[in-house]
Amino acid sequence: MVKTEKISNRTLVGVVGISVIVFLIYTFGGSEPYAANPEFDEPNFTELFIYLMYALIVGTLGACIWSFVRSLSLGNTGGTANRVPGGKVALITWGSFAASIVIGLVLGLGATDFRAADGTITEASWVTIVDMFMISMYILSAVLIVLVIASMAGVIASTNKVK
Repeated sequence: MVKTEKISNRTLVGVVGISVIVFLIYTFGGSEPYAANPEFDEPNFTELFIYLMYALIVGTLGACIWSFVRSLSLGNTGGTANRVPGGKVALITWGSFAASIVIGLVLGLGATDFRAADGTITEASWVTIVDMFMISMYILSAVLIVLVIASMAGVIASTNKVK
């Protein structure tokens, strides 16, 4: 395995492993009645779960920025890395992201104010933004699943033979 692939593989396994552990702690770690409204329960490890999400968002944002900068250098020269056309992959990736954001925004329009259990009201504009990103994540996750299945089934074949 190439050094980059080992790093990528270990990072993926580590992130998934940590996410699964935190999810299990969050799910089975018990809960207490919510102070502002005892009708609702609040899981004990909500803050741990939120901090994991912050860490994943920051890590993903950093990887996206690094990938974008790298793809610009590969795309401008028409170069490839390991026989993978970086410019085309970057164009398809960022195009898919932009399309999913636009679709999410259109589907999220018309949201109304949201009242939380503690009485806090979130403005409709913020609800629309959250809906936009949630719909975008669903779209990109579905595309990812289809591409992984297609790759595993041999529909998308790699020309790069790594020993």
